[in-house]
Amino acid sequence: FLLSKGRYDEARSVLEFLYGHPYVENELHRIRQSVEGPYRKKATASDLLQPVNLKPLLISIFLQCARQLTGVKAIIYYSVTVFQAANTQLNSFVENIIIGVVLVVSTGISALVVDHFGRRCLLITSGTIMAVSISILGAYFYVLLTNKTDASAISFLPLPSLCIYMFAYALGAPIPWLMSEL
Repeated sequence: FLLSKGRYDEARSVLEFLYGHPYVENELHRIRQSVEGPYRKKATASDLLQPVNLKPLLISIFLQCARQLTGVKAIIYYSVTVFQAANTQLNSFVENIIIGVVLVVSTGISALVVDHFGRRCLLITSGTIMAVSISILGAYFYVLLTNKTDASAISFLPLPSLCIYMFAYALGAPIPWLMSEL
């Protein structure tokens, strides 16, 4: 602390007191270097463009953008409307609650399995499952628009497809925030 504040004489006397002898120059020099070392060179914006920093920066930006572009906020905000438009048998608000529960539970599961399966594997799996499940929902709405009688036979489909979508989202969504090693 004293060295970081520039109080060298006080730091020397404290070290002499702690060691019990006046030969503390080596230790004082080592502590001084460790305190002052990080402050010698200031980081600049151009440091981000260095090859060693640029790749992790671009990966981090891509992951955060991809996370935002998943569309999960629109699904959460408009899920009641989606279920009402889908003509499902359950109450749309109950289905919305089911989706919220799935999201909470799967976020907890994600926290437990992220180190076991690895971040990259979970990100790829999450994105793939999300694409398939939202495509299934889109196919359901296509069938609903083109042939309502066939759609009534599969009217259960919107709830499981959105639950799977939320589960997959929760598996991969927190990973960009956990990737501090980049």
